[in-house]
Amino acid sequence: MKNILVIGMVIVAIGYMFVMMKNNYDNVKQTNEKISQQKKIK
Repeated sequence: MKNILVIGMVIVAIGYMFVMMKNNYDNVKQTNEKISQQKKIK
């Protein structure tokens, strides 16, 4: 029973890290697009 709990916690932690990485990746993409748009304007 203890092993199932540990495995579940590990899966949740990996899933949470994956979601956070995806959010950071999307934010970086948006920031890069804004920077490239500003360069075109100048």
